[in-house]
Amino acid sequence: MLKGVDVSKWQGVINWDALAPAVDFAFMRMSVGCPDPGQSDDLYVDAQFVRNYNEATARNELVGVYHYCYPQYNEPENEARFVARSARRFLNKPTVIALDYEESSSKNPVDWANRFFDTLNAELGYRAMLYINKSLNDQYDWSPVVADNNGLWLARWDYKETITENTDWPFVAVKQYSNKENIGGISPVDADLFNGTAEQFLKYCFDQTPVTPPVVEDPKDVRISQLEAALTTCENRPPEIKEVIKEVPVEKIVEKEVKVEVPVEKIVDKIVEVPAKYTASGAISFLIGYLFGKNKK
Repeated sequence: MLKGVDVSKWQGVINWDALAPAVDFAFMRMSVGCPDPGQSDDLYVDAQFVRNYNEATARNELVGVYHYCYPQYNEPENEARFVARSARRFLNKPTVIALDYEESSSKNPVDWANRFFDTLNAELGYRAMLYINKSLNDQYDWSPVVADNNGLWLARWDYKETITENTDWPFVAVKQYSNKENIGGISPVDADLFNGTAEQFLKYCFDQTPVTPPVVEDPKDVRISQLEAALTTCENRPPEIKEVIKEVPVEKIVEKEVKVEVPVEKIVDKIVEVPAKYTASGAISFLIGYLFGKNKK
């Protein structure tokens, strides 16, 4: 189990040199609501978010971000698209994204959250986590959200560092167990538990880190390496042609060898047969002749 905190502008300018060593992970508020048409996204980004995120990730902290929603004012699709824009803009490390649902509204919270998650998934290809309190969990059937594989961050301030709550989810991924801890010099601060290991935490993360495609080696380059290695270890190579073989451009042999698919071992065997009197060019002619069948026996 991992211990962490969640913070926002309300904690002021955080001393991350003090906080980071005191926790295993940190959630931070990224945004609230969403901009109206014509408004800047920046107006709805937490005032301390960029600093908090950069300071935490610079110290290799496990991180998550949360978006505080206003269902009484906004449609979930609009808020989700705003979160997606913010994620693409700010999140450059593996990061958990959570929807913080706390506000009262006449709208059905399950439906609103589900539409938010579906839109965010369509935008990012990612299933976010849901933050709700125990009371809201007990009032509604959250099975549609559970079925779509959105994890649960449960707020229950029992001030116990245990996770035993029964919810609509098979298990609680994160529990906010306190709202008044003193951790890393911050007091009061919300304290959280992650129900798993660091490796499991990362499985909940959105990750847009560029992936370096694997290097696909040219078959010719592979065969050159194989042939050069075989020549180096050829114990039966006659000493009298040793210097001649050194001068043979392996690339030229392989260009022909690739086309006729002669195994490296056979080429090595044939190199052993190169007459000692041959110059480098003569050795090449001998080998290429062999590769095209002129000298095959």
